[in-house]
Amino acid sequence: MAFDLDASQQSAWEGFLAGKNVGLFGRAGCGKSAVLTRAIAHARRVHGVDQMIDGQTLHKFLQVGIAELPKERVLEKVKANLFVRAEVTKTTVIFIDELPLIAARWISVLEYVVRQLAPGVRHGRPWVGGDPLQLGPVHTRTTRHDAPVFMCRICRDSFLSATACWLERQLVRRSYRVRKGEVTDVDLMVLNATSDGVTADEWDRRTQLRALNVHVNAFNKDKLSRLAGAEYVFKCRDEIAPGLTHPARRAYAQRCMQQVAPPSVALKPGAVVLTTREVDGEVKECRGLSVVCEFSGRLVKVAVAAFDVIDNCGTRLATRHAMPLILAWAMTIHRAQGATLNTLAIDFGQLNWRLEGLVYSGLFRCRTLEGLFVRVLR
Repeated sequence: MAFDLDASQQSAWEGFLAGKNVGLFGRAGCGKSAVLTRAIAHARRVHGVDQMIDGQTLHKFLQVGIAELPKERVLEKVKANLFVRAEVTKTTVIFIDELPLIAARWISVLEYVVRQLAPGVRHGRPWVGGDPLQLGPVHTRTTRHDAPVFMCRICRDSFLSATACWLERQLVRRSYRVRKGEVTDVDLMVLNATSDGVTADEWDRRTQLRALNVHVNAFNKDKLSRLAGAEYVFKCRDEIAPGLTHPARRAYAQRCMQQVAPPSVALKPGAVVLTTREVDGEVKECRGLSVVCEFSGRLVKVAVAAFDVIDNCGTRLATRHAMPLILAWAMTIHRAQGATLNTLAIDFGQLNWRLEGLVYSGLFRCRTLEGLFVRVLR
């Protein structure tokens, strides 16, 4: 079935139907999500909704931490957990979105574990999608020990070239030129003109993108202070593993806990938030250690979650129990990966980066040029 796909999309679709590993790559707006959604719908029809595992991280699917464990060790841990082993064994198709944000090593680990546990008559077939230019921060003074995921050779790569119908073509053309470093003076004039005559209140109501967390936090704190109502502060609770006695190891665990979750989260009714952990289930009551949030029209109870610190041997060093929510009136460009917004405001004069890839990723978070406010893009 063609689904009105172009030639590159059809090639990826046929590879998926043939049971091949398919790595689906392309620039923003090329229709990756459209192909991925149709493939998921096909898997639901063929394999049944009850077998689908929606919205999990790779680490939660395997029930392993983010430590750099050898694939053989990960397989041992999965085998030792009967529930996880059963889930992995019966898995027929795996879809992975936002693929470039995952290290190549973890895709190889996933492929190894799934194939080792798959029945003899069937093998797991990871099928993935993402834009290689929408990557996380690149370290210029250190060398990465892991390759980017699009260099992992377990997949048959398909590169899409079309443009999604929901993206405004004028925005697409100008963003593509930014992406390739071929932006013109006219492009800059048109993009910067989107903020002409915009009042401070109109600008303030849009979702903001920033380069650094410190600027994101400052904007969100200011927005929170202007909300009426009582402020609730959820403080974390830290615990270090009892067997961790060496001072250097304890200090290392303490430092790592500062990175997995903030020490406190201040919220008010009506605050705009993002979850940093999976949440599910409708809520009828709110307990003292939970928050009721509305996501896409559905009420969800968000409870305190455990954030583990695990070393390279798979040993738990410490755990931070914290509210898995962050304020989201503003967010970093990397946090916004995968989001599609109707309105967006970006002041490039407040950002300390001008890399074409990041500018392109930021512009493409918005659906239309009309919904985009841009300032000081040079």
